[in-house]
Amino acid sequence: MQYYERLRKKNKLFIWKEYTRAKNNTKGGEGVDLHIQPGVEIIFVTDGKIDIHANGMTETASTNEAALIFPFQPHGYTKYEGSEFIRFDLDRSLARDFFKLNDKITGEKVVFKTSPTTEFIVRNNFINKSDASIFTVQSFIYSAIDDFTKQINIVSSKRNDSIITDTIDYIIQNKEQDLKMSTVAKALGYSESHFSYTINKTTGFGFNTLLAMLRIESAKKLLRETEKTILEIVLECGFGSECSFYRQFKEATGVSPLKFRKFSHK
Repeated sequence: MQYYERLRKKNKLFIWKEYTRAKNNTKGGEGVDLHIQPGVEIIFVTDGKIDIHANGMTETASTNEAALIFPFQPHGYTKYEGSEFIRFDLDRSLARDFFKLNDKITGEKVVFKTSPTTEFIVRNNFINKSDASIFTVQSFIYSAIDDFTKQINIVSSKRNDSIITDTIDYIIQNKEQDLKMSTVAKALGYSESHFSYTINKTTGFGFNTLLAMLRIESAKKLLRETEKTILEIVLECGFGSECSFYRQFKEATGVSPLKFRKFSHK
């Protein structure tokens, strides 16, 4: 099943993409592999439904419902025939007082019903539109957070989640190094067996996949926001070679690093 993805806005702090139904959809759903992102992700369903996979559960978001994904929260989703939705990638600084950098919090669930105010903001400012001010984006995210907190309990991350958060922080700070699971586990004070088991159980994928995801996310940020050369990005993000970087990047994004940069700078 093909979905048309239209970039609606690029900015260092926010970006949104609109996913619309294809003309010849097949029945059933199209899955998006479990992944993570450093910022906040909000998925707003404009028509139909999608399944959100997070917190070891699957929740369904229908028309005018949304899902709020916290930074570095493993998640994926399944898109169904005829469904349309908008995915917002937002820097947590846009709601700094809620997404405090050192607060290890999450929601018990991710899907919530949007209020008429939130729905109005989305439908009048983001659908089939090519621009929006940072103030419009902030009004949307705060309205969505208000809806979310009225319906979903905010809880401290579980111990397993803390291990993941600590691992992510360590990888980001040391991504240019030749990182091995055994050395990271030792640095964080965990046995390798417990460390490996926790990562697989909590995220659904292994340490090497997590490491590759975070390096790709760092590379995407540098491609979008800087003019650094590919070689500089390879070295800064810890890829073994330019060949390895090109291969991993295309596998993760579907395009080459240079095409990604060109698209991001349009």
